[in-house]
Amino acid sequence: MPISNINSMTCIGRLVRESELRYTKNGKSVCKFSIAINRSEKRDGEYSNFPTYLNIVTLGAMAENVSKYLGKGSLVGITGELRGRKYEDKEGNKRYNYDLIANNVQFLDGAKKDNYGEEVKPKPKKKAEPKPEPEESYDNQEEEIPF
Repeated sequence: MPISNINSMTCIGRLVRESELRYTKNGKSVCKFSIAINRSEKRDGEYSNFPTYLNIVTLGAMAENVSKYLGKGSLVGITGELRGRKYEDKEGNKRYNYDLIANNVQFLDGAKKDNYGEEVKPKPKKKAEPKPEPEESYDNQEEEIPF
């Protein structure tokens, strides 16, 4: 019997850009975004932040909620499975990248407030048209998720 390894990652970071919501051929929601995880380090007597960037993929209702409520700069806590993928660039070179397939996304900023202390409702985002993904499928989490 093969031995199974543990593949679990938990991190906290801020979105570095707006999320991208797409749909599979079967209508399943897939949302991808990137976060920056900062670490501080003292160099030459001063502290500096050094970010690590990580691609995140969410599926289903979680993808819809991320797309609706999170934006650039939002603070999130994420738990999921790290997956590697390989692809060829335009020059035909083999490249490798890693995505965190989220099992859980915690919204850590709380409700957004305006200058008067009133809760700001999320901006309605333009609903993405269900477009089939020509080369890949996100219906089975066991498959690679190339972006």
